Amino acid sequence: MWEFFKLHFGIEEDLDFIFHKPPLAAQLQAFTSNASKGPLVEDPHFGVKAGMQSKWNKRLLYLLQLDFWD
Repeated sequence: MWEFFKLHFGIEEDLDFIFHKPPLAAQLQAFTSNASKGPLVEDPHFGVKAGMQSKWNKRLLYLLQLDFWD
């Protein structure tokens, strides 16, 4: 599982996640108005400050889950 996250997020060590870049405000705003403009598995960005209840983060986790199953 860790290898899966390393692949998608470019994380080599736990501390690397500290430098993870969250989605831009413009990306979140576009997603709010049109769900098809949401997160991408190819370029994932967690909204760390938003927490796990945010629609953005839930959608990203769902997409990662689908990719993992493949």
